[in-house]
Amino acid sequence: PNLRKTVDDRAGRLDKEEVYAEIVNRLHHLKDKGDFAGIHMCAESEDIADEDEARLVVLSPNSAHKKESQLSEALIKAKQILENRGNIPRQYRNMLVFLVADFDVIATLNADVRRYLAWQSVVDDKEALNLDAHQGRQANENLATSDKTVNIRLNEAYIWLLVPTQEGTKQITIEAKRVTKGEGTFISRASRQIRNEELLIIR
Repeated sequence: PNLRKTVDDRAGRLDKEEVYAEIVNRLHHLKDKGDFAGIHMCAESEDIADEDEARLVVLSPNSAHKKESQLSEALIKAKQILENRGNIPRQYRNMLVFLVADFDVIATLNADVRRYLAWQSVVDDKEALNLDAHQGRQANENLATSDKTVNIRLNEAYIWLLVPTQEGTKQITIEAKRVTKGEGTFISRASRQIRNEELLIIR
């Protein structure tokens, strides 16, 4: 019980920046590219190339989307990136598609990341905390379980595709599509889905 209280206390004391940094770090470690020429993780508009190649932009967890919302942080951010690269108007707007997190799942992900980081700090400080062998094993087991939970939750969080579409010369609109469940990372599932729906033409 004392060990769990220590973890709860430490989880509660973590600041938002530490939690955010852990999520971004895990996103950057994903190697999957799907059918895209490039993946941009949590990048700003000036860092996203304006070239004749299809690119997937994975927005940061701070820019999440809420179902049926027309003014979500994700939509606002996607529109900014789509219109400009830095201060220059973007030319190849039909080459970007966005993958973003669900607003409701992000809260759960943040809580799970807090627990993971708290268990990590307990394992790191086991000598200072004077843990016995049993408590040490318990801390390591909980850390491993917590690590897996965070990875599962991350895969569950990124479920919205924001796909820019245009009819003729009308204004570009961004359509939100839910990524279908299935095998693989959220990147491979998103890639497979828009290829099957012929929103991404790879030939």
